[in-house]
Amino acid sequence: AWRAPCKCKHGHDAHDPRTRRCHGCACASFVSDYVCIGCDGAQEEHETVLEVESERRAAKKPVGDAFAPLQECSAELRHAVLGGAAPSHQSLEDRVARGEF
Repeated sequence: AWRAPCKCKHGHDAHDPRTRRCHGCACASFVSDYVCIGCDGAQEEHETVLEVESERRAAKKPVGDAFAPLQECSAELRHAVLGGAAPSHQSLEDRVARGEF
């Protein structure tokens, strides 16, 4: 399983969730050692916001597949970064002929 890395090189699971102190070294607080794939910002620069689809639509924000990360990138890059179903390299005509659509 992926573990968010701290600057001390220990994973997030080696840090106390309340105090953020590291159990593996003298690190005083978890500080992310990675950046967001969407904005290149640190984890500490983000805020978790919960919105339902109707709220997003009312605010004219993307929903569904349009809201998924890396939509502006190729299917191959999305698969390499996020995993999931591998992109198909077959032509659209071949896929239609097989009844996939």
